[in-house]
Amino acid sequence: MKPKTRLDSLVKLRESEEERARIDLARAAQAKAKAEAEHRLAVEKARHDGRQAGCAKQWELVDSSHLRSIAEKHAAGERATAAKAGEERARSSVENAHKQRDIATRAADRRRHELVVHANAKELKAADQVATLIYQYRKRT
Repeated sequence: MKPKTRLDSLVKLRESEEERARIDLARAAQAKAKAEAEHRLAVEKARHDGRQAGCAKQWELVDSSHLRSIAEKHAAGERATAAKAGEERARSSVENAHKQRDIATRAADRRRHELVVHANAKELKAADQVATLIYQYRKRT
């Protein structure tokens, strides 16, 4: 059985922070995928130019619609870039949380090892004292 240390609660806290960071990364990846899909759709929509021969009002309407789709394409591109940056921030957050958990885990393991070594030394000392007493008792008799 591993001896408990005060650092165990810190390790659990760091593990939960890492789990939250991983969940945030998954959400950011989903948001990035959605934004990129919207951007691809907006690019396809902006590529289509529906202008044909016809009256000036109809041409004006189609032209303004095309300009609006180009503006939507640019906005979707900015959202995709922002989502990509958000994913990168989430990824660095996961890496940082993982490092913090590793640090806490190593500290707890080190402390646990120190406790075990101390307990073993204490047990050896007690066994040595008992052996000394037995030796002295046998020497008298």
